[in-house]
Amino acid sequence: MWWNTILTCIFIRPFLSEITYRNLDLILNSIFLISSLFYVKNRRKLEFTSLDKTIILFSISLLISLFLSTNFLNSLKEIYKYFSLIILFFIVRTADKEEKRTLLFIIILSALLINIYSLYSLFFVSRYVLNYLNKHRISFPFAEEFLFRQRAFVPFISPNLLANYLVMVIIICLGLIIQKIKRNNIDNLILLTMICLSICLLSLFFTKSIGGFLTLFFSLLLLFLIKKKYLPLITIILISLLTITIIRTKTDKDFTTPLFSLQKRLSYWDETISVIKGHPIRGVGIGNFILKETLSAHNSYLQIWAEMGMLSLISWLTMAGIVIKNIKTQLNLKELNYYHLGLTISGLAFFIHNLIDFSFFIPQASHLWWVIIALTQTNHLGEQDVP
Repeated sequence: MWWNTILTCIFIRPFLSEITYRNLDLILNSIFLISSLFYVKNRRKLEFTSLDKTIILFSISLLISLFLSTNFLNSLKEIYKYFSLIILFFIVRTADKEEKRTLLFIIILSALLINIYSLYSLFFVSRYVLNYLNKHRISFPFAEEFLFRQRAFVPFISPNLLANYLVMVIIICLGLIIQKIKRNNIDNLILLTMICLSICLLSLFFTKSIGGFLTLFFSLLLLFLIKKKYLPLITIILISLLTITIIRTKTDKDFTTPLFSLQKRLSYWDETISVIKGHPIRGVGIGNFILKETLSAHNSYLQIWAEMGMLSLISWLTMAGIVIKNIKTQLNLKELNYYHLGLTISGLAFFIHNLIDFSFFIPQASHLWWVIIALTQTNHLGEQDVP
């Protein structure tokens, strides 16, 4: 019962923006935490890996950041979402093989429905929203840009956040499909995965997110290691990236161009560095980071340092190092397991994308990453062989 409730929360999570639906987000987190409390009873004892220990260190850094915050009450209101995600990580870590198989199915099914919802909103709802904005003379330039230029972003607050979520799903799907075909294991899950992969690629194109395609490109380079038989797919990704760049460049509105986006990010990073200089060790505290024009630095590395302090940044960088080390270890194996490799590279894709965005701070997108890195960990030989 409790595992099914947890799965339901994981299924719903990407549909629910905590920024737009704060109260519903609190309800969802409350249900998840109560279910987790009952679920962990009588679970197996974990053999702690280096990643587990690093995440515990990250948890400690969050508590330190809370008590040293420049605004304790504000940080207290924000910290719950991070500990919910950390608990999610350890819940997945204690799951058995059958539970992980079900979890994988839930992730793919949820992603498939997210894509259908996003594309439906793009092609059938966006024009009505635009008409409403025009009729009531509501000026919302960035929303108009997403809608008028037909950029997919629903149910996320921006196309880039949706793109990061899609890239992680795409790499998981690719790894799973290749591994199952390699083993000649054609079942209902692979058919669902193929459908999900196809629609994910379509949705990613319509996000018109340059950052999303760059992340996908570099991730696929690792997944396929420039093998000749995969070069056509890499080429398609590059062509899509160039096409989107050209589309985004041809506009009479400066704020929609890639150059404008780059310039704004550079200014955000410079301003964030100034915040870091003011609080280099402890940061300003969770939820207290704010710039003149935005609530995000559009670089999670800088924002973690500015908001949560140096210990949190060290923990985050250590997590990235562990993921990279795991990829290197898997690539050195005599026989590649593409499902395992896909999971690990999907986790790395999150680190790559957060160099230019802030999905780490949005549980709607980041929850998937916490699940993924939990699935990459194992206590016993062969335990990861979920499919």
